[in-house]
Amino acid sequence: MTSLAQTASAAGLPGDLQRLFWDTDPASVRLDDHEPYVISRILSHGTTAQIDWLRATYGDDRLRARLLEPRGVAELPARHVPFWAIALGIDAALAQRWVDEKIASPWGR
Repeated sequence: MTSLAQTASAAGLPGDLQRLFWDTDPASVRLDDHEPYVISRILSHGTTAQIDWLRATYGDDRLRARLLEPRGVAELPARHVPFWAIALGIDAALAQRWVDEKIASPWGR
C-alpha cells in the first residue's frame, strides 16, 4: 500500500497545497527531498486542513525534530512559535527563549 506521502512525493504536492509554494514550481517540490521547506512553509502559512495533512504525512515526531534543528524555528514567525511548541510538546521555556531571540533580531519579528 502506498502512503499519502509517497504518492504526493511521486506526483508533487497535492493541489490544495500548491498555492503555499508561490516562490517555486510546486510540481518540482518533493516531500522527501524538500522536507524542511515543506514543513516550515505549511506550519507558517497552512490552513487547518493543510496542517492536518502535514501532521498525517510526516508525524508530530518529525515536525518536533524539525523545529529543534538549528534553522527549524528560524523559519517560523515569532507569533507561531508558542503555538507549535505547545502543540508538539516542546518545553515552554525553550520556546520562550526562541521567541525572545526572534524579537531581539531585526529579521525575526
